[in-house]
Amino acid sequence: MKFLKSSIVIALAILTLWSCEKEYSLEDAGGNATGTLKSDGFGDCLPSSVNGIFKKDSTLGTGNYIDVQINLTAGGSYTIISDTVNGFYFKGSGTAAPGLRTVRLRGFGKPLVGGNNEFRIGFGGSECFITVNVLNSSATIAVFTLVGGPGVCAAASASGSYTQGVALNISNTLTVSVNVATLGAYTLGAVSTNGMFFTSTGTFTTSGAQNVTLNGAGTPTTAGATSITVGNTATSCVFGIVVAPSSGGTGSGTNFITANVNGIATTFNQNIVSTISSPTGFPVLLVAGEKVAGGSEGFAFSIILPVAATFTAGTTYNINQLAAGINVLVAYNDAVGNEFSIVSEVAPQTPGFSFTITTINSTRITGTFSGTVEDVVGGGVTRTITNGAFSVPL
Repeated sequence: MKFLKSSIVIALAILTLWSCEKEYSLEDAGGNATGTLKSDGFGDCLPSSVNGIFKKDSTLGTGNYIDVQINLTAGGSYTIISDTVNGFYFKGSGTAAPGLRTVRLRGFGKPLVGGNNEFRIGFGGSECFITVNVLNSSATIAVFTLVGGPGVCAAASASGSYTQGVALNISNTLTVSVNVATLGAYTLGAVSTNGMFFTSTGTFTTSGAQNVTLNGAGTPTTAGATSITVGNTATSCVFGIVVAPSSGGTGSGTNFITANVNGIATTFNQNIVSTISSPTGFPVLLVAGEKVAGGSEGFAFSIILPVAATFTAGTTYNINQLAAGINVLVAYNDAVGNEFSIVSEVAPQTPGFSFTITTINSTRITGTFSGTVEDVVGGGVTRTITNGAFSVPL
C-alpha cells in the first residue's frame, strides 16, 4: 500500500510537470542570447503588436503573429515560446546582435472559443503579457485593399515627431487609404526594421474608399529614412518616415538632410553644403545635398531661402511671408531627372512651403521643413514633402 501511494504521488507530480511544460516554455538556443523584454509598469509588453484575424475553430497561419521587443545585452541565437492559451500559442526564433531588437512570434494552433486571451511571454528571466482577441466563428472578415499597393501607399500621412532613441507615444499615428469591398472585421499592421510598430484593428461598417489610422509604438534606433510596410497577407503598401537624429547626434556635428517625398523616405547624405549670405541685401540660406546611387546622381535636394530678417532659432518662415520681389526656390530632382520646385515672388503659394530654424550658431544650423513643390517644366505635377529635417555645418 505504501508503494502504491508513493507511485500515485510520483505519477501526479510527473503529470503536473508535463502540463506546466506544455503551457509555458522558454529557451535560449545555444545559451548565448541574453537580455530582457520591454514592458510597462503594469507588466504589459511594450511595445506590442498583434497582427492577423484570430477566429474560433480557424487554424492560425503565417498572417497571425505578435511583435515584441527585447533589449539584448549579448547577441546570439534565441527561441521564445509563449504559454498555450485557448488552444494556441506563439513562437519565434532567430539570431540578433546586442541592442533593442524586434522579435516576431508566429501563432500556432486553433482557438477553441471566442473572447480575450492573455499570453505570457518570457525571456532572460523577464516576462510581459499581451492580450489577443478571438472572434466568434460566425464573424465576417472584411475584404479590402490598400490604395497604392503594392507600391507607395497613396495619400498616406504620419503624425507626430520621430527622433532616434525617443519612444513613440499617442501622437504618433499613421493614416492610410483603403478601399473596402466586403464589410467585417479587419486588422492592419505596419512594422519597420527600425524599432517602430503601427497597428489598427476594428470593423468596417461602410464600403468603398476610406481612411484607417494606425497607432504607433516602439523606439526608433537609427536616424534617417525608414521604410515601413503596411498591410496583411492579402494587401500591402510601403510608406516612408524620416527619423531625426538624437540631440546628441546633432550636437556632435552629424550632417544630414532628410525628407519624406510623396511617401518615400529619403536621406540626402552626400555633398551637403550650407551658407548664409546676403547678395541682394537679404540673408540667404542654402542647404543642398544629393543621394548618389550606382555611380550617378539619383536624387538632389536644395533649399535657397532669402528672408527679410536675420535667421532666428525657434522661428518658422513661410514663403508667403517673404518680401516682394525676392525669389524662394526649393528644388527636388527625382531619380529620372524630373525637376520639381516652388518659386515665390509676389503671389502667395497654396499650400505654402515653410521651414523652421531649430538651432543656429557660428558653426552649425539645424531645422525642419515641409510643403509642396511643383514641376516647373511640365506643370501640374506636384511632390509633397513632409518630415523634412536638416543639420548642416555653416
